Formats: sequence, structure tokens, C-alpha cells
Amino acid sequence: YIGMGGGGVGATSCRAAARGVLREHCDPAGGGKVAAATLWLPRRQRVLIGVDDTDTSEEGATWTLVHNLARAVEDEHTSYLSHTIVQLFPVAFRTKNCVSLVAEFGTTKPESLISKFSEFLQRYTLSEKTGMAVYTGFTPSQELLDYARKVKRGEVTPDLVREIDDPSLHIVMDGRGITGAVAALPFYTRYEEALKLCNGKI
Repeated sequence: YIGMGGGGVGATSCRAAARGVLREHCDPAGGGKVAAATLWLPRRQRVLIGVDDTDTSEEGATWTLVHNLARAVEDEHTSYLSHTIVQLFPVAFRTKNCVSLVAEFGTTKPESLISKFSEFLQRYTLSEKTGMAVYTGFTPSQELLDYARKVKRGEVTPDLVREIDDPSLHIVMDGRGITGAVAALPFYTRYEEALKLCNGKI
């Protein structure tokens, strides 16, 4: 970081004093000086958590539950980065709108994050068919994206998810919702495509 005058103070001593900084090297700042800082931060791993089928026709909303759980698992090791609603093909057995969710995290303790999220999800889901999937790689594979697009375009058999050969994909809760939970994962930064409602032909 680099800045001049007050900007230099912000770039150096203010940032260096932030929570989570492991060490820093700062130039003298203030008084019109140009000052720079180098900060060392913990290496965080991206973790994507996909969820589907947590509600009933009378109660609940998966998008709200996932957001609340993502906030609940945040701590000094884990930051909640994004939350994406993914519109799926409206199958006959959907609750209402047929959407799944993907939450993105940066964490230094991925196993702890996944365990806590799963524990909360099992406690608060209203459905016995909940699916939860986790992706621990940096970027979801083309194979996973191809699968997700199939789930957006039409109804697929539950066995199709078992054919995905990606070592970074982990099935945590294996209810009927696992189809949508896995399909949500690659759309974590594809917001426009995530919300697009397909008619089965595109």
C-alpha cells in the first residue's frame, strides 16, 4: 500500500494496526510524505458451500438460512465473502421457486468451518432432504460447471452428481437437495447466469 500525507498514514500505520496482520514494514508517514507499507497476512483458503432443500411449503427459506448460518460461523479464522442465489430448472417437486444457494468463505481453518456449518445446518433445516456440498479448490472445474448448467436447463437424475470426478468436491449432506447444492457451487461469481431462469431449451 502507498499514499501521500493522510493517505500515507492510512496506507501504513492504520492498515498495519488492523486485526489479523501478522507483521508489517512501514515508512514514516504524515506531514505530506509519500509513505508505503508491506503487510503480511494469514493465507486463507477459498471454501464454497452449496445448499439446497432446507424449507417446506409452510416454513423457511433456504437463501435466508444459508445467509444466517454463514454469519454465524464467521470468526477470526473465517470471513464470509459472498452469497449467491442460483435459479434451477423448476422441477415438479420444488418447494416454491426452485433455487439453491452458494456461500463463499476465506478461511485458515477449512475443516472447522465445514464442521460448524454442517452442524448448524443439520440443527436448523426444516427438511429431511437437505443437500450440502463443499468445494475446496480455488476455481470450480469445467466438469462441475457443465453439470450445473444441466441442472439449470432441465431435470436430471440424482445419480448424475455421482459421476463428477473432482477431488475438490465433497458431499456433506446427501439428501435429495444434493443435486441443487452441487449445481450452485460454480455460480459463486457468475451472478447473471446464476439468476437466469432457463426454459429447458437454452
